[in-house]
Amino acid sequence: MEETRKTGDQEFLTLAELAQRLNMKPKTLYVRVSKGGLPYYRIGRLIRFRRDEIERWLENQRGAGVKETIKVKTRKTNLSDSRIDRMVRKAIDQERGEGYTPSHGKPDQIRGSRR
Repeated sequence: MEETRKTGDQEFLTLAELAQRLNMKPKTLYVRVSKGGLPYYRIGRLIRFRRDEIERWLENQRGAGVKETIKVKTRKTNLSDSRIDRMVRKAIDQERGEGYTPSHGKPDQIRGSRR
């Protein structure tokens, strides 16, 4: 692992060091860097983080909670609500039709002993 670099009063961390300190995967940090959600410096192909900026960023993340991190993906469909309702009703009716016949009776009735 690379050593932390100090320049004047500023301490720079490598991506691997930051990942270890935050207990995160390096890939997760790369994603945050690419989305602009993490303060960083790019020196050629190298990515460096100032320790004081990361600490401020972490303080701002406190209480951010689940709302930011969870994104629900939904599939877009061309089906209208009424069409979906009809499909559900049809499936239910088909199941009822298979279970309810004159010889079997209603599926929710319990047959008693008849003599």
